[in-house]
Amino acid sequence: MKIIPVVYASDDNYAHHMAISMMSVELNTEDNIKFLIFDCGISNDKKKMIKEYVKSEIEYFEVENEDLLDFPITIEYITLATYARLKITSILSDYKKVIYIDVDALVGGDISSLWNENLAGKSAGVVLDPTLEMFSDDYKLSIGLPKEHYYFNAGVMVFDLEKMRENKFNDKVEDYFMKYGNEIKYQDQDILNGALVNDVMYLNPRYNFMPSHANIRKKKNIDKLNQYHVSITIPLEPLIISHFCGGGKPWSYNSFHDGFQIYEQLIKRTAWLSSHKSSNKLKKISLVNIYKFFEYKIKRLIISKNTKFIFKDIKK
Repeated sequence: MKIIPVVYASDDNYAHHMAISMMSVELNTEDNIKFLIFDCGISNDKKKMIKEYVKSEIEYFEVENEDLLDFPITIEYITLATYARLKITSILSDYKKVIYIDVDALVGGDISSLWNENLAGKSAGVVLDPTLEMFSDDYKLSIGLPKEHYYFNAGVMVFDLEKMRENKFNDKVEDYFMKYGNEIKYQDQDILNGALVNDVMYLNPRYNFMPSHANIRKKKNIDKLNQYHVSITIPLEPLIISHFCGGGKPWSYNSFHDGFQIYEQLIKRTAWLSSHKSSNKLKKISLVNIYKFFEYKIKRLIISKNTKFIFKDIKK
């Protein structure tokens, strides 16, 4: 049985969320997994807890925040750790190919199919970002991306590290950041788009299913889809990875994106359950807040019954 190397990047604050995502990979993937963690300050206590719940091999690669300080923080809930993967070809010098997954993504299917995707000689496999692609032409141009480049989301990627080294990825990152570092809004995602122009394979959105995919695929938007890359119109089911990009994270009670159930069920296995419940208590008792709380609960119940994921039995 082959071993699939899966990369995460995290600091101490997001380490327990990363662990839940790692658990979801293990639960759904038949092949062996090796987790490669870009460690941007994860405490030893958190590492011990992660190892308690994650049974696959884990290797940590220490990344000093000082090495990332030149990069801007433009989105408040995203930390410097996100930039660590810009150094991926150097940090993982002994690896030829890896899957990268954001800590706010949850896996509901076997990632072996993602691993086996044909990248057709490109440096990376990616999923198109419908919001940025369909409504942000001016922004793309402002950060130096040609109009014909389809902007991709960087939350889930397959990296062909050999091809990236061959194509001098590190130099391209440096050159792009020198030119557009003051213009970028979406941090390392913009830089990855700039460094990988014309060097990515667009994959089925089932591998990086975002809230914007759910919205954009509604009937009223179908005609718009035909103007864009064919990958966005491919049937999704079964979903493999659900990505909670934006503000509605799976650990928030007001998150309705497909797959939040995975987080709810897996965290029950851990010592983090009590802090999770505590953080989701109403901060302020008021009729408005109580109404919203139960409105969210009802919505989540409805979504759970109509999920596009095919769940394994997580209760075992």
